[in-house]
Amino acid sequence: MKNYREMPGVNQSLLKKLIKGPFFTESNATADHFILGNLTEDLYNGNADKYKAVTFPSKTTNLGKFIGAIWQFAIDYDRMPDSSERSSIYDAAGIKKPAFPELDAKAEDFFGTNGNLDPTKHVVVSEDIMGKATNMVDKLMFDYYVKELLSANSEKTIHTSVVLESNYEGRIKCKGELDKLIVDHANKTVQIADLKTMGNYNYSFNSSFWSFRYDIQGAFYYSLVESMIANNPLYEEYTQLNPVFIAVDPWTPHPLIFKMSDETLSKGKDGYKDHYDNYQPGWVKLMELYEFYESNTYEYPRETIESNGTIMI
Repeated sequence: MKNYREMPGVNQSLLKKLIKGPFFTESNATADHFILGNLTEDLYNGNADKYKAVTFPSKTTNLGKFIGAIWQFAIDYDRMPDSSERSSIYDAAGIKKPAFPELDAKAEDFFGTNGNLDPTKHVVVSEDIMGKATNMVDKLMFDYYVKELLSANSEKTIHTSVVLESNYEGRIKCKGELDKLIVDHANKTVQIADLKTMGNYNYSFNSSFWSFRYDIQGAFYYSLVESMIANNPLYEEYTQLNPVFIAVDPWTPHPLIFKMSDETLSKGKDGYKDHYDNYQPGWVKLMELYEFYESNTYEYPRETIESNGTIMI
């Protein structure tokens, strides 16, 4: 399968960033919360080999500086340094020569005892994040309602990390990667299920849902599945059910399942007025905004471009 991130196409994350403005289209999703979410999902799906829970030596020690310099070398050159390159790494770490033999042995021990740790192959997480992810995966694995929803059998198939593509109005390539796609062959239905790891208690998911505009995500993914059904003879007689979100956190005893209503799906697609009577765009309006910036520039907001440089207040 092609690498999803390298595939051309507009995704829901890009569209949601346009709500803030054209300057926010670049992403730096390396914060602990994003790592925790990815780790939990990968652990749950049995794809956690790339993760290593590691405690690094303090950066104020020679060993910490040396390991940090090795790590940076591996990231920069996409390989671990060989012995002939150690001298330049000591220089990069600002370590004096007498420390060489002792640090070499300790560094070898650090990378070896941590499962042949390799920055080019592994994503390093803290013991705390690994513990939280493992805790949440256990809850997902043993919760009655989640098992009912996501347990495969002879009449139900659960597809994981489903990549879908479509063409919006025949001119804009769209893409999405669904956490789960549930195909019920007995009832001839398909349904999106998305896992959300919470930074607070999962019973507050309704608030997070609107804050992070998951309505756009659900409605956008729904449209991708609609396209799949329309263009795949295997699903000709299948009906799509509204998407569900599974919210899990490290503290409450059980995950909770939330299902989008028809009204919520409509808001995610076409937009809505919030409590302050401000219009909040859906993904269709944001697609129009994407076309505008692609045809003009991402350097200024649309209002600036359309008003020839001056926004009226």
